[in-house]
Amino acid sequence: MSLQNASQEDITEWVKSFHRASDSLTTTDLGKYYTKNGSLKFANNELLVGLDAINTFFGTTFPLLSSMKHEIVNLDVIDNKIYQTCTITYTVKDDPQNRTIKILAMGVFHLVPGADFKSGEPIIERFDVFLDGSEVFGVIGELQKLKPARNRWMNQKE
Repeated sequence: MSLQNASQEDITEWVKSFHRASDSLTTTDLGKYYTKNGSLKFANNELLVGLDAINTFFGTTFPLLSSMKHEIVNLDVIDNKIYQTCTITYTVKDDPQNRTIKILAMGVFHLVPGADFKSGEPIIERFDVFLDGSEVFGVIGELQKLKPARNRWMNQKE
């Protein structure tokens, strides 16, 4: 089945499956979605080219989180592109306040020509993500500043 004759239901289920892979906070399944030479433009970060670069990026980001959950708000398809808006809910690992951070995001999946959702082959040539992650990274930064002080306090107790 190609993108041109895929149902809205098939496309939506594929996007949900992609999000479940990301929400697992592992890089294990990213190669099922991104082509070997696929690219990722995540917010204002540099363009990442190649599955290895994408895995490295998320391999250093995912361990900072205790959870992430995508909820699709809207999804449209034009040619070989899927445009979607979603809400992403994050919790940061080791946050003593266990804050829940919700942000709105927009993503554009650029798929290989003739993308076939049923083939099981990776079909993302490029994924552009537009979001403001400053609140999430602000909490991460706050916790990293506290970590040395917390470690000193714990060592004094022993």
